[in-house]
Amino acid sequence: MAEAGIDLNEIVQNGVPSTKRVVKPKYRLIDSQTGKTLEWTGRGRTPVWVSEYEAKGGNREELLIQE
Repeated sequence: MAEAGIDLNEIVQNGVPSTKRVVKPKYRLIDSQTGKTLEWTGRGRTPVWVSEYEAKGGNREELLIQE
């Protein structure tokens, strides 16, 4: 594996094969104060930055990432 450049820790974590999938972000906002890009997949709890955006009159649809 070392010759092939494969790290065992990338494949197995705590003796259990990794089954974690990467989910592409669905929503994006560039913070005007810090310049940071904030992203959210749309899964799980709504991030504070999305809630604050909506509280200021913004629409979540405006944050959708256009592909």
